[in-house]
Amino acid sequence: MAGMSIALSRGIKPKNIVMTDKNENPSIDAELAEDDRRDSEPVRAIIKSLSKFIQGKKIYAKNNPTLVKFAKEFDASLQAFFNDEDELVLTIEQYQIKWCDQPIYANDKRDESIAFLLYKDGIGELSIHSSVTFNELESFVDVLKDEVHSFKTGEDVVTKLWKADFENIAYRVLDEYLVGQFGEGKLDEAKKTPLETEDHPDLPSFEDKGREIVGTSEELESITTYLNHLLDQSHPMGSPEDREKRFEEMADSFFMINNEELRLCREELSSEKEHDALVDFLETIIDFTLLSDNHSVVRDTSNVIESIVDYLIEERNAVALAGTLEAIRSFFTGRSLDENLTTFFEHLEEKLTDTNFLTSLNDRISEGSPDVEEVFAYYRAVGKRAAPTICALLEHLEGPRLHRIACDTLIDVAGDDIPLLIEKLSIDVPRVAQDAIYLIEKSDTKELPYLVEELMYYPDDRVRDEVIGYLARIGTGDAITLLIRLIDDVDKRIRIKTMAAIRDLNSPIILNKLIAVAFDKQFAGKTFDEQEQLFRVVGKQAGNDILPHIRSMIEKKSRLPFMKNQTKQNKLLAIRALENIATPESMNLLRVLAEDANDLVKSMARRALRVGQEPANTNVES
Repeated sequence: MAGMSIALSRGIKPKNIVMTDKNENPSIDAELAEDDRRDSEPVRAIIKSLSKFIQGKKIYAKNNPTLVKFAKEFDASLQAFFNDEDELVLTIEQYQIKWCDQPIYANDKRDESIAFLLYKDGIGELSIHSSVTFNELESFVDVLKDEVHSFKTGEDVVTKLWKADFENIAYRVLDEYLVGQFGEGKLDEAKKTPLETEDHPDLPSFEDKGREIVGTSEELESITTYLNHLLDQSHPMGSPEDREKRFEEMADSFFMINNEELRLCREELSSEKEHDALVDFLETIIDFTLLSDNHSVVRDTSNVIESIVDYLIEERNAVALAGTLEAIRSFFTGRSLDENLTTFFEHLEEKLTDTNFLTSLNDRISEGSPDVEEVFAYYRAVGKRAAPTICALLEHLEGPRLHRIACDTLIDVAGDDIPLLIEKLSIDVPRVAQDAIYLIEKSDTKELPYLVEELMYYPDDRVRDEVIGYLARIGTGDAITLLIRLIDDVDKRIRIKTMAAIRDLNSPIILNKLIAVAFDKQFAGKTFDEQEQLFRVVGKQAGNDILPHIRSMIEKKSRLPFMKNQTKQNKLLAIRALENIATPESMNLLRVLAEDANDLVKSMARRALRVGQEPANTNVES
């Protein structure tokens, strides 16, 4: 808790505690950094078994076999931890428990949260030493058990822990709690009054100075004044410029958050977002269904679990739903259960993956909605049963981003069923037709689906563009055959788009087609922008092999009948081909054109030479 000092208590009455925390070990930061890298799973296991032990004490008699089992699990988890550690130190926040700054428990239900039960009465830190006895542990659990779902207004947790007089369990009390006990004025008096600590010689006295308790009435020092005091101590002889520079550096270091800190904050927020107290509770009580010798407990537990599932379905919280589904599946999958119990959990799974229920979540998916990622994550958790719902959703989604997320999710859940699902898509919707091409490409089918050929002539240009791009990316076999057909398409825009897409393809079949089109008598009937695109692609693919045709084009009297009387236009097309050939031979022809009598031809040829990083030579012979 930032800005909050903590007082240590080990067998001292809470109302007499006004201690401050002081770090005397200069290597404490290094130790903490090392702790941060330790595995937190053993500690999570301790807290989980503690929670089960507390809940069990609320339900069962002391000699009940299940309660005995929970007690042994709690003791065993601690002993496993103490194999490598001497002490377990936990930081208590309002709804969280942390170990080495790592959240290992979170529950925001006030009447059942272990963290809140301790925090509300001022406990900020809890320590358990490796020499702790089971009797101490059980007494500690009894204290917490009495607080769970309790509305009593008697003694607080701190007082109960003090009365228990533990030898190996310690705790620290937050200053705010002490202020609440004393009042601000009285707390100042208490700080001046010595404590009788003869029976606890290991405790520091009030004279020790660590983090001081600051009352609200005290005047606080400004940050500027504080930094200037630091400068006076560290650089008393520094120049004004040097002091100003160091002042800025200190201010930056105090208030700047580095990338690592931001990453840790994001991870913690993500962890909190993914956490749900009901799911934790379900995971805790689900083991009770295994008590086949106690039918009433199994029945009551099953009713509670089903009520939780029904509540979460009603709430439609995708994060909690995913956690619940995972918990149920991981519990009964691969486990040998009796027939009734197996049927029960299969029934719960049916509820959570029901098509009508999944469809009801679709209204939470819209551009800008905060629930988009969570809902799709739940669909991934559901698996193949979510595929029909996602397919139907595609018809109603707005925006390419949502369509892409939906398609990627569909690929994840459908697997080998993608080709069958594609056939069932409503491709009358243009956006869904585009999705179909994306899914076909991602499914990595060996044979080109007939749907691709059908979409080649789709009335929406965006869909046809997707088809062209997809075929060009394949660039072999049937895709080449379809691309050649598109080169002859009736739509000029599609012809130009196709030629741009195949520019980098190394296909002799396509090259022969392009040359045939470029030097065909019908070429003159095409618009100049299409002619330009065609010669760019021919130059890129043919290289020096096309140079004889280019020379013929730029002769004063072209030997190609359909290109006669189009000298300037022919030269401009030749430049488009030559700049894409980019060989020494093509550069020589560009130098010739760079001295052409026509200003447009001259300027374009020289620009092509500059792009080719070879300056035009003004003394080239024609």
